[in-house]
Amino acid sequence: MRSTTGTRAALADTTAPPVFVAIRRSHVAPSSDTSMRRLTAPPPVTPPRRAHDTAAAPAAPAADNGEASGKSADAKADKADEAGQTYDRALTLLRNREFPKAIWLLKTFPDKYPGASQLGDVQYWLGMAYAADHQCKQAVTVHMDFTSKYANHPKVPDAMRNIGNCQRDLGDANAARTTWNKLIKQFPGSDAAGKAKQQLAALKEG
Repeated sequence: MRSTTGTRAALADTTAPPVFVAIRRSHVAPSSDTSMRRLTAPPPVTPPRRAHDTAAAPAAPAADNGEASGKSADAKADKADEAGQTYDRALTLLRNREFPKAIWLLKTFPDKYPGASQLGDVQYWLGMAYAADHQCKQAVTVHMDFTSKYANHPKVPDAMRNIGNCQRDLGDANAARTTWNKLIKQFPGSDAAGKAKQQLAALKEG
C-alpha cells in the first residue's frame, strides 16, 4: 500500500508541473501575440502623389486664357465701333457733297475693316459717290461688282438704275436701255424699276 501511495504521490509530483506550465502558457500566449502584432504592425504610409494630382497644378493658366479671350472680344467690339464711326463719317461727307473725301474713306474701308458688317453698303455708296463726282466709269465698275458680289442686297435695284444713268451719261444709250430693261424684269415692283420705266420713255422721246 505504501508503495502504491508513494507511486501515486510521485506521479502527482511529476505530472503537476506540466499542467501548471500549460495553464501559464495559455495565459501568456495572448500577450505574446499582442506584442507580436504591435511589433509587426506596419507604420502609416503616406500615399505617393499620383500623376493626375501633379498635373492638376497648371490649371491656373485657364484664367489667363479666359482673360485673353475677353481681351480679344473687347478688341473686336472696339474695331466694330470704329468701323461704324468711319462709315457714318463717309456718309456725312457724301451728304455734304464733299465727294473726294467720301470716296477716299469708302474706298479704303474694306482694307481697314475686312470683316465689317457694312461692306456691302460701303461699296454701294462708293459707286454713288463716284457718280455724284461725275466719275461715271468708276461708278459703273463699282456698281457692277456690287450687284455681282451682293446680289441679294436691297440696294441692287438702285445700283442697276445708277449703272444705266452712267451709261447714258457716257453716251452709250443702248447699254443704258439694256440695263434698265434688265432692272424692270428682275425687280418689277421696285421703286428703281418704276423710275427706270420713266427714263426709258424719256430716252425714246429724246
